Amino acid sequence: MDDNAQLRITVWPGLPVPLPCYQRAHCRLSQARDALLFTYDKDELVEPRGETYLELYNLDLENPDEILAFANRHSVLRGEEMFQRLKAADFFQGLGLRQSWTATFRKWHRPVYEGAYRENLLSEDRPPHRGIETLFEFRFAAHVLRDMTSSWRLLSAGVDPRSLPWSGWVTGGDEPSYSSARRLLATALPVLLRNYSPVVGVGSDINLDESWQKPLISAEFPGSSAPLFEVCAFELFNHIAESATYRICQNETCGRPFVRQWGRSEHGQSRREGVLYCTADCAQAQAQRQYRRRKQAK
Repeated sequence: MDDNAQLRITVWPGLPVPLPCYQRAHCRLSQARDALLFTYDKDELVEPRGETYLELYNLDLENPDEILAFANRHSVLRGEEMFQRLKAADFFQGLGLRQSWTATFRKWHRPVYEGAYRENLLSEDRPPHRGIETLFEFRFAAHVLRDMTSSWRLLSAGVDPRSLPWSGWVTGGDEPSYSSARRLLATALPVLLRNYSPVVGVGSDINLDESWQKPLISAEFPGSSAPLFEVCAFELFNHIAESATYRICQNETCGRPFVRQWGRSEHGQSRREGVLYCTADCAQAQAQRQYRRRKQAK
């Protein structure tokens, strides 16, 4: 190897991998507005579009109604399951936290969960829901995914760290930097995707007389559906793999980052070149807003 050779590290497989499905949830807020009571629709498996994590990225996590609306559009995040997985992988070791996350969950999550469980069990005006997700654990998962997204934006495009959403909530309040971004992505993302393994589909029967078909590269995962936090992590991984470019929606009331614009046809196709808005609805809303301004100015 000569002195001019460069070592390039790339992620497998260098192109987007088909995403796992997730179960849609039907939710309502607890009376104290601190937990989601939800029921899965077993027959409704959702194929993600690939940018659920970017919708979560712009969510107001202090607003229970926005969290409820997101959960009803998609599903609950299953934050406690994410926490247990990170904890088992010693993710929190070495962060220098003043208080362990185990104690934090015990203080802020368990009492709310138990109160919502009693409310759900004793409800007389409606049948009990099958599951409970406290807003604390939802926010925990959302902050992990949000900080990982900001980490990739920082590392891939050199965005000013001060301009990025960064909670530092999970990692002890550290400031966004190249070192903290590298540490978070290198440690958390593999843990969240550890249940998946690469699969190359070439068909069971090989017939030399048939026309050539490109093998399908996918990721095998256990079960028929995945928790939403895994789906969001996989969406981020896909955008890392394809070196996707983030754009900011120019709709004044939106402003969320996106990669592809959706909803431009009855078949739901997407496109990524020469677009200013995350969805056709945002484009139409901004066009109508500008039309009203021009009409008023005349």
